[in-house]
Amino acid sequence: EIPPADLVRLAARAGFASIGVRMIAAVPGGTCHPLLDRAVRDGLRRALAETGIGLLHVELLSIDRRLEPARWRDAVAAGAELGATRRAVAGDDPDPAVVAGKLAERCDIAAPLGMAVDIEFMPFRAVAGLADALDVVARAARPNAHVLVDALHVFRSRSDLALLARTAPRLIGGFQLCDAGAAARADAAALAAAARTRRLLPGGGA
Repeated sequence: EIPPADLVRLAARAGFASIGVRMIAAVPGGTCHPLLDRAVRDGLRRALAETGIGLLHVELLSIDRRLEPARWRDAVAAGAELGATRRAVAGDDPDPAVVAGKLAERCDIAAPLGMAVDIEFMPFRAVAGLADALDVVARAARPNAHVLVDALHVFRSRSDLALLARTAPRLIGGFQLCDAGAAARADAAALAAAARTRRLLPGGGA
């Protein structure tokens, strides 16, 4: 819920090098910070300049067959203007070929702006596990397409750690590290709620 400019100043006090900003709500009515708004963008730019903190990535865009290029292009440009080098997406179409095709299109838009596109697998979305995400990235066949690995989603999706160990480092765009309780309900709504509201610091869970 913290506005991006305030988050930057807190990150500086805590010793972080960069932040990420959720530009688009994960669910209808969810928290987001519209960097397409010039005033929000200007405030964030001032805070970044004052603190030396960087904007690493902006998130989270859902990819399905309804996704329009204009929405993506504007969001990528707004992030790139502030120095972001990564854009996080999720796959929400049941056909991996559709997700891969849309991912390739988005990578082509992002590349001239110096931005990579990281697809994050989540057990409550169509691209649910590590194998799904690697398949989509391989199909997209773009050098700036990568997989975003979230520790919580690795375990909740029961993704194969041996597969992760074998994955070429060039395919991994980043890691999100956290902890969580050992038990979790398996239905999509519960998994999503836990991912958004019940994470723990590393070492604080199972």
